[in-house]
Amino acid sequence: MRRVFPLNISRRLAACAFIASFVTLAQAQPSAPADKKNVSPDGSTVVLSPFTVEAGGDEGYKTRNAVSATRLNKALVETPMPIEVVTREFIEDTGATNLRDALKYSAGVITRSQNDAYAASANGANNTLATSLGGGASSLNAQNPQGVTANFGGATFKIRGYVTPTTLRDGFIKRTQTDAIGIDRLEVVRGPSALLYGTGSFGGIVNDLPKRPLGVHRDYVEFGVGDRDYLRAAFDSTGPIGGRELSYRLMGAAQTVDVDQTGVGTATTRFLEPVVSYRPLENTRVLVDLELMNYKETGNGFQLIHQIFTPNASDIPAAYPLDGSALTYDASGKAIPAAGRLDPRKAKLSGEDTYAKTDNYNLQVDLEQKINEHLFLKGGINYYKADNSLRQVGAQLQVQTPGLSNRVSVRASDWVKFSGLSTVVTERWRKPILARNGVIYTERALMAYEWQRNETDDESMQSRIELHGTWNLLGGTHSILLGRTDLKREQSTKVWQQVDFNYRSPTDFSPMKFGEVQKDAASTPQTPLLKQPGSRNFDWEQGSYAVLNSSFWSDRVNLIAGVRHDRADARIHNLTAADTLNSITDRSASTKDAPNKNSKQLGLSVKVTDGLYVFGDYSEGLIPNYGVTDGNNRPFAPTTAKSKEVGLKFDLFKGKLSGTIAAFQIQRQNAPRLTWWAPQEKLPGQVGAYDPSKPTVQLGYLPGKFVATANPATLSAVLAQTFTVNGATRTGADLLASEGGYYMKLPQLANGTYDPASPGYQLLSSFFDWMRATREINDIGWVFNTSGQDGVKLVNAPGMYSGGTYIPMEDQSKGVDTQMVFSPTKNLQAVFTYAYTVRRQTVGYKYVDTPYYNPFSMWYFPELFWGTMDFRKVEDAYADPKKPSTFKSIPSLVGEGRGLDDQPKHTASIWTKYTFDHGVLNRFGIGLGYTYTSSQEYYSGYAPDGNAILFQNGATANDVVSLRTKAAHNYDLELVYRKKFAQKYDWSIRLNVANVLNDRDLYGKLWAPGRSFKVTNSISF
Repeated sequence: MRRVFPLNISRRLAACAFIASFVTLAQAQPSAPADKKNVSPDGSTVVLSPFTVEAGGDEGYKTRNAVSATRLNKALVETPMPIEVVTREFIEDTGATNLRDALKYSAGVITRSQNDAYAASANGANNTLATSLGGGASSLNAQNPQGVTANFGGATFKIRGYVTPTTLRDGFIKRTQTDAIGIDRLEVVRGPSALLYGTGSFGGIVNDLPKRPLGVHRDYVEFGVGDRDYLRAAFDSTGPIGGRELSYRLMGAAQTVDVDQTGVGTATTRFLEPVVSYRPLENTRVLVDLELMNYKETGNGFQLIHQIFTPNASDIPAAYPLDGSALTYDASGKAIPAAGRLDPRKAKLSGEDTYAKTDNYNLQVDLEQKINEHLFLKGGINYYKADNSLRQVGAQLQVQTPGLSNRVSVRASDWVKFSGLSTVVTERWRKPILARNGVIYTERALMAYEWQRNETDDESMQSRIELHGTWNLLGGTHSILLGRTDLKREQSTKVWQQVDFNYRSPTDFSPMKFGEVQKDAASTPQTPLLKQPGSRNFDWEQGSYAVLNSSFWSDRVNLIAGVRHDRADARIHNLTAADTLNSITDRSASTKDAPNKNSKQLGLSVKVTDGLYVFGDYSEGLIPNYGVTDGNNRPFAPTTAKSKEVGLKFDLFKGKLSGTIAAFQIQRQNAPRLTWWAPQEKLPGQVGAYDPSKPTVQLGYLPGKFVATANPATLSAVLAQTFTVNGATRTGADLLASEGGYYMKLPQLANGTYDPASPGYQLLSSFFDWMRATREINDIGWVFNTSGQDGVKLVNAPGMYSGGTYIPMEDQSKGVDTQMVFSPTKNLQAVFTYAYTVRRQTVGYKYVDTPYYNPFSMWYFPELFWGTMDFRKVEDAYADPKKPSTFKSIPSLVGEGRGLDDQPKHTASIWTKYTFDHGVLNRFGIGLGYTYTSSQEYYSGYAPDGNAILFQNGATANDVVSLRTKAAHNYDLELVYRKKFAQKYDWSIRLNVANVLNDRDLYGKLWAPGRSFKVTNSISF
């Protein structure tokens, strides 16, 4: 891989070695007193480090300290920040084998979403909302109803309503999950976390603290078997090498399982992690940790097409039938069942040839140095590399058009006719349309599909150095943490894609196969995969921070105050299909200085009585917007967030009840939303972009109803105009005959206006007036296309020339969450969590002004759906029609006050376990778990590209579509038996049953997984 910036591993290693040698010389001076030591339960000597929390001190599900909130080992009850700890024992009892499973009982953490507001999804499509309406077969895995959490790396969650795209591993950013065998504990920090970890999520961050070597020999082996082809083997071995100064830990796992209960999709995991800890001096520790993981999913494509909806019958996933029978519907729009109907749970239309695989390498080198009793140093580097490869197939239904009929050779029986629906949300030319006023909507469609293969190489180097000092002053204990982090990342993407659609009958439910012939009348071979232009992205992030921790009056008052300065930069190399450099998109070309920002945090906790504290916290966060520009080609400033939080922390009844109750509000600003029709200038060097200095030429497939009412003289004059397209002289009449559309030439005068007397101006003006007068939304066609159906490019058109631009949005998340651990006896443990979360968009579209005024620009089009014009006149929609920034948005159409995603208001869970220590059940344990998720808006009616999806409610009113799931209840069970042999061998056999009541219902477009079980046999010695 060719690099623009070096990753400089050797330089950072040398820096750490230099620091180590310096402090080693300082230690050698005779003035230093003897260091305090502590003996751990395993007999090993431990250097008391403020940077490290020993998970061996956890008591079952309870822990008293954490490091993720402050980067220092600090008591949870005194820390004025919301943090939850998932202990090792809890992970084992719930049967978790990966990161997502381990977070199943965490309040407000969503591990499977299907509607993510205007966030781009991890599976390559804009959003599940857009793809459910047939967002394009070129969208990777376009029919996968899962949202951003479909990221097969398993490191994407939603916390407090916001997407968390990465996790942390010992404080370093990581973009893929890990196997549970290597996890010692998980710490979930809620709210923006920019102070210590820089750019990241606004809802929270998950920090995986891996297992570390012990000073005594310990070995562990497990074997697991279950239904759905579940097989697992894992081991964990640790101990000293020679003396206690050098110790090791070696962990590994291999697992396979059916991932979607169709019998087609399979996930395979291979994991290996060697760790070495070395203490060359009594107060010095060097740690080297290498994590290797291979993960592969096969047959992981979509199950069925989710495209045509009947919003008045929300219990039906789609009006598209699930068998090959004739399409018939009742009066409400429900598909009438037929004999031999396909089981939608087991359907796998995309077949076995889809896959997603990744090879991950993660190397961490850490140095901890105790300089004296009051001063500690910690430095480290982390090298991460992931090689990802995907092959997916996207599919959609295409409405019959003259062009499609001319290009596709199909049997008459392959066309499917949709009729009898008086209210339907569907799509024509990738544009929502609504049958209304009693008009029956009738269309014929084919299934179009397209294969795609992606290869992405992701490589990053992170470094971190921190200095911690403590002192006593004015009756209080104070500590200060000074730190610096650097991150450099290089990501290379290659894409192979079919250049045209393949076709088959929508009622053909046989699995798709890569490379098979199309199922049309001529048995046409599938179009080949061709290499597409790729890219190589480079990111730089630097952060410096200072954090003050103070405790006053015997720890009755605790203060955390900090500030961080971040600087982020990026460069994009656009590559040709041959992987040669085509162009460079560099921040320096548009702004002098790289984006930088200061983030602040202030937290205060006050002791009310023993074990009870009240706290308040204010924090800020940011995420750089790499490669994101607005309509004036100006880079977006970072997206920022501000969080306010108050709550209670408690550790009562001699530690038997502990936890946190907190109320929060997070306000996010400047979140980019890609909108295809938003006002936009011509981009520098862009070929084919609109040039206002030249005559305007537009293509419009004008509906027959309008043509019949148009002025014949004006129409004839437009059709008679001649101009050159691709070197050939064409007329409107020629184009009408070949493509079913019109080219319209609008002469521009010298003063920058348009001639109102020209035929083209009159025709478009009358069409706009006709649209407003008739409120016609059934067959308007496209009037801003840049290419005809035969691929002929337009000469010059305002809009639709670059795929859209970004506009800033603002939203808010607020609510209450709690986490509690209850251990009344040594035999009984319980964990309870609850979260109430409301996420709402607060500010709608903000447009930029363009340097030209074209009265027929697409952002002035009087459409009900895209553009959110609601059939208004331009002067009613804009305070100044020549300035798009004066747009008067309609809150109901742009989503103000709406959630725009599937964040549930209520989530709750409880897990309880009782261990018997006498009687006939001696050595047995039983665990019971319950999770609750309230109704979720899986279809919000607002597509990420700006469309408002409406349906008719009554004779004249139109409402935004809102489809919700029912509430979900899940029950889990654990049975375990433990026995000790020869005072050395601890043996256990555990049964875990997930979804005990076998819930197999449909929630939105996602199926409940049904019941599954696994038996784990393990021994430690």
